Amino acid sequence: MHWTLKQETASPPAGSLRRQQECFDTFREEYNRERPHEALKMSTPAEHYQPSERPYPRQLPEPEYAGCEVRLVYDGGNFRFGSKKVFVSHALAGEKIGLEPLRLDGERYWKVRFMKHELGVLDQSRSKLWTPAQWDKRQAEGKDDR
Repeated sequence: MHWTLKQETASPPAGSLRRQQECFDTFREEYNRERPHEALKMSTPAEHYQPSERPYPRQLPEPEYAGCEVRLVYDGGNFRFGSKKVFVSHALAGEKIGLEPLRLDGERYWKVRFMKHELGVLDQSRSKLWTPAQWDKRQAEGKDDR
């Protein structure tokens, strides 16, 4: 599918973003409504589509962070911790995150979450956010670089 998409819409690319989007829109309509698919016994995806019965909320609920300090992520993907800026993600700009103190070495480390998703562990002394995989590796190796 991706090879076909590229061949039919982007080789060569359109001369403007608007024209490129039109190419994608045309491809999507043909791919889903006109072109039969062998995996679907020569029917189209549109013939099998059913909208979800679950309602989609107009606005997501405000995240709750019981027992956490709450911080706002700014436009650059950073949040403030004390007088320092810590980068977490551009995708979270404008969102609130929760910081939960870890009881390892006082309050030097903080678990950082967005809603129920763990983003990593903040090393307070370095103003560095370790990803969960990096943190697990450091813990397994017994690293503490004070």
